[in-house]
Amino acid sequence: MFRIRVMFLVALVALCAACGSGAPSVGDGATSQGGRAGQKTLRVTIQAQPSTFVGTATGGVTPVGGRNQITALAHDWLTYTDIDGTAKAALAEEQPSLDRGTWTVNADGTMVTTWRLRSGVTWQDGAPFIADDLVFGWEIATNANVLAAGSAQARAASAVEAVDSNTLRITWRRVAPDADDLGPGTIEPLPRRLLADALASPTTFLANPYFTGRFIGLGPFRVVRWVEGSFIEFARYDGYWRGAPPLDGITVRFISDPNAQLAAVLAGDVDVVLPVGVDIQSAGIARQRWQGTANQIIAAPDDRLEYVAVQLRPGDQTQPSLLDPRVRRALTLAIDRQQLVDVVTAGEGLVADGLIPPWRAERVALAASIPPVRYDPAAAAQDLAGLGWRRGVDGIMRSPSGEPLAFPVNTLPTAHSEEERALVADNWTQLGVQIDQQLQSAATIRDLETVARLPGTQVTASLYQLLWTVRFHTREIARPENRWAGNNLSGYSNPVVDTLLDRLATAIAPQEHLALLRDLTSAIQADQPIMPLFWDMNPILALAPVRNLKPYPVLQTTNAYEWDLR
Repeated sequence: MFRIRVMFLVALVALCAACGSGAPSVGDGATSQGGRAGQKTLRVTIQAQPSTFVGTATGGVTPVGGRNQITALAHDWLTYTDIDGTAKAALAEEQPSLDRGTWTVNADGTMVTTWRLRSGVTWQDGAPFIADDLVFGWEIATNANVLAAGSAQARAASAVEAVDSNTLRITWRRVAPDADDLGPGTIEPLPRRLLADALASPTTFLANPYFTGRFIGLGPFRVVRWVEGSFIEFARYDGYWRGAPPLDGITVRFISDPNAQLAAVLAGDVDVVLPVGVDIQSAGIARQRWQGTANQIIAAPDDRLEYVAVQLRPGDQTQPSLLDPRVRRALTLAIDRQQLVDVVTAGEGLVADGLIPPWRAERVALAASIPPVRYDPAAAAQDLAGLGWRRGVDGIMRSPSGEPLAFPVNTLPTAHSEEERALVADNWTQLGVQIDQQLQSAATIRDLETVARLPGTQVTASLYQLLWTVRFHTREIARPENRWAGNNLSGYSNPVVDTLLDRLATAIAPQEHLALLRDLTSAIQADQPIMPLFWDMNPILALAPVRNLKPYPVLQTTNAYEWDLR
């Protein structure tokens, strides 16, 4: 199936590229700098047109189709997420700190964080950025009459106050370790002076053109023109607090078909394809076509772990042996994770050795406590033999009573689910397991109970952050009492893990946080409730003259102020 898909894409891309009149030859790194004569304008494409620049006010800033990628072009926040996944100060001079007394935890479980704003920051109309801009942003995100999308951080704050024009104080309802991370989608800076009058009509506030084509932000590029369904033009903001960007402007085109995006960059009609659009497999076509050129494919992490989940509810698990962690550990040894990366992601993904992404700072600190990845079918067979399972003359793994080791491998219709399921199933079949491959229908996704009670195993995926918050906690088990809406779909329960997760949710000190992650890693490795496969990646495609694109997690426009054209 993978081969057929790639052949189809190659043919389609060749056809699309051939249709471009006067396009430069594929792979020569040619680019048009666009804009007015002598200006450097970068031509970028995303798949879906955004609906807003400020998701906490209006909703709609999601990774789907790359909609979120425009936000950092025009706006900025107190913090940003660095390449290693850590939050760093941006509009703030520094992040709140327990040691410096700018982060205090009260006896009643509330907290107070104090932020000192960076001086000299201005909005794109020249007005100074002040603490009240964040107060107003919080007021909008929590205003019941506006029906704003809001954010977890905005809701967790009981008060946001401007101590003076450059000092912000936030009072929190509970202990929150991420209170020093106020980047996109948390508490947004919004100018009261431009929006206060519009707030007089709450029902029409969210439709205000400020949030789209008339947006004035704090970022490196200002909106010049937004043509509905076609493109957005940005021009450099010379007063940007980090300094004027090298580029004169950026044009972001909306190309809804990922195959057409791929064809456009191969033909030299655009300079950069941002995620999420062209998938990692299709990016392999560009790699083949660009061999011997300086054109670029940058694999950016998207924080999503692909894994095998095991049904751990005894009443729903049709293969009782899967309830034994020793069996689950043996089956994990039999999965060729590197093969999955090579086939499913065209070699661009990263094998998962645990539940912490390899690009995260915590993963580096915990490296010594994470065992290396093993693919060892012989050891898997030996471990199963120690539990009484033996391969018969028919090649089937059987119990002492003659029962076969058999169970379904389920997948839901997602990006590369079928290829993953087939490869995992083949690995286990070679071990002697009888596998029933099941591709569930799209309707199954809408039935929460059915998804939660699927027997056997399921090839699925999750944002890694959810693994350390809700995926393994007993209180999050999907059950009739919560209408099967819990985040712990497989029914995993371990009181030790619950306690560690509860402590992690309130651990502010970095060393305490790392120690809890280390203990959790050990406990979950021993239980093996899931079998990690690989970390998926988002490809960024760029022509050779483009400079300073970096693989930031999720928001690849984080350093747009550094982008350049040779």
